[in-house]
Amino acid sequence: MTNQHVPTVAAFDFDGTLTRRDSVLPFLISVFGPRSVALAFARSLPPAGSPSLPNRDLIKQRLSSALFTGMDAAYLEAAGKEYASKILEKGLHPERVASLNRHRQAGDLVVVVSASFSFYLRPAAEALGATAAICTELEIDASGRCTGQLLGGNCRGAEKVRRLEAWAARQEVDLAKSPLYAYGDSTGDRELLGLADHPIWVGRRAQRLARSFSKKAL
Repeated sequence: MTNQHVPTVAAFDFDGTLTRRDSVLPFLISVFGPRSVALAFARSLPPAGSPSLPNRDLIKQRLSSALFTGMDAAYLEAAGKEYASKILEKGLHPERVASLNRHRQAGDLVVVVSASFSFYLRPAAEALGATAAICTELEIDASGRCTGQLLGGNCRGAEKVRRLEAWAARQEVDLAKSPLYAYGDSTGDRELLGLADHPIWVGRRAQRLARSFSKKAL
């Protein structure tokens, strides 16, 4: 940005923050059916008796590979728009959306930063009037089909911060100078809220998480 105006940025998590519940699993079930999703999920888990703890990012990559490989991206985008409309109709927290609208009406840059899939996250964020949507994306080959690979990995934890900073740099927004509000509800939002000047934990675990994850502790 070439003028002297320093914009305020408001970053919102999606699942559990703007929405009433997780959106990823219901989306997968809506597209592939419960049986296919259950089988793919079971195969994505570490072997029984494995000494290592389940890695959420690795499980999501394996699950995405099992389900999305070879799928037509145009079909998934259409399914995503339909799914987004259902979330917008009855799956949002009104008070959280009101917070988003206050930022938007104040002229702040509103960014939805989520591990949710882009197929439905982008149309949902656009309908909410967000400036941008940062989310988990799948690689699409030249024929318009999914390879099953996640572009840049799962948009969770530290990856949320990396992508928000990359977006800000492209917009010529200096996050070191711009006031940053961040809204989240889970440990996957820890780094994002740790970056914020105004971290706002929402939901039942808000007070405990706020105590556990302060900016100084990160």
